[in-house]
Amino acid sequence: MGIKNLKLDFETTVRIVQIGFGLAVMGYGVAYYTYDNQTQVIECNIDDSNVYIDSEGQTCCYFEPGEHVIKVSRNDAYYHKYETVDGYMINMVETKGWKCNNKVYYVNVEPVIAIGKTDKKGNTTYNEFGTVTQPRKTK
Repeated sequence: MGIKNLKLDFETTVRIVQIGFGLAVMGYGVAYYTYDNQTQVIECNIDDSNVYIDSEGQTCCYFEPGEHVIKVSRNDAYYHKYETVDGYMINMVETKGWKCNNKVYYVNVEPVIAIGKTDKKGNTTYNEFGTVTQPRKTK
């Protein structure tokens, strides 16, 4: 029996459509509630003297306190605890309601070095939390 000769009655067709719809809704729910986005908030003019290539070939940038702001965005359906991050403090929290893209803004309170990622257009962003470092000495 080939697929061309397949004959389904009305009830079987309805069941198949219901199962397909249920799987689609479940897939959307999983995608929505596992969404976790972390981005750099402020596109600041980064001083070229603070950008360098480390020994592993990664682009790094030194940020003074208050210069590196990270936004963490989540769709929280259930309880979620936002942890502290070494060298950063929580600056602001936006809560739109249950399940609605809540945001937490972190700002560095100590000098940090963040590793940058360059996109296809050549733009470098520092969307990851940096590592605490010693303050640079000014000349």
